[in-house]
Amino acid sequence: KATAFIFVVYLGGEAIAVAQAEIKDPGKTIPRAILLSSIALIIIYTAVAFVVFKMVPPENLADKDSPLAYVAAQFMGPLGVGIITVAGSIAALSSVNTSIMAHSRVAYALARDGYFPRSFFTLHKRFSTPHIAILAGSLFAAAVAATGVVNFVAYATDFGFIIGFVFVNLSLMKLRKEKVNLYRPFKVPFYPLTPILGIGTSLLLIAFLEPGTLFIGAQLFIFGLLAYYIRMVGYHRICLAMGGMNLAISMFSALIALLIITGSLPISMPQNTSLLLFWTALFISLIYLIAGLLNITRKEKG
Repeated sequence: KATAFIFVVYLGGEAIAVAQAEIKDPGKTIPRAILLSSIALIIIYTAVAFVVFKMVPPENLADKDSPLAYVAAQFMGPLGVGIITVAGSIAALSSVNTSIMAHSRVAYALARDGYFPRSFFTLHKRFSTPHIAILAGSLFAAAVAATGVVNFVAYATDFGFIIGFVFVNLSLMKLRKEKVNLYRPFKVPFYPLTPILGIGTSLLLIAFLEPGTLFIGAQLFIFGLLAYYIRMVGYHRICLAMGGMNLAISMFSALIALLIITGSLPISMPQNTSLLLFWTALFISLIYLIAGLLNITRKEKG
């Protein structure tokens, strides 16, 4: 289960790519920044873990809410706890700042492309920042944090990023195949081994997530696909398709009602049950008939 929390640590590189519009020479700067920051994180966290486990056995840290503060207290007493507290607060504020910058830029881009409300695309007149996207994302994060479900949030975040990484690698392979002459400021080395390993590793990490998180994550993923499909196909076409499905269900329900009332179904049942099923099927048929007509006759916006 610790895999989820370790994985979250390395997601900061995503924020670097999100800020590409504000970076000089992003084609060279972003790959270097992501690579160097990942190497720095590996060195720092490995060194911290090595020192911690050398000083205190791992089993003594299993039930501690703040292992680093506990180790610092063993080594330096109250002064060590104070140092860790201050350092942790600074790190947390820095992380929050990066998170706000990242989620607001993503929401801003989604609003620009029509997937989020247009208000998220609004910039502040004085600071030229997507203030509505920042406010909405911050309120959502605060609401989630207030629930105290830190573990669930970590797993859910992992699921979203893992699925995203799978599609990023699949997109890379598709673009390499179909857009051979596309301008690429950064070209992924060792292709196609790199994206294949990326996809395989991402799918392997899903096995470490909790089943409940997988279920919720899968639902959110399906909802996102439906929203994307509606955006790409068009609202009016979706209404026509749904109207056709409604009418088909209505006709099928009417047929069932007819078979029940005429006694054509090869099933023996009491008369009261037959009447109940008949009226139920007839009611369903009428509801879907009305829904189908409303969807088909709905006027296209714009």
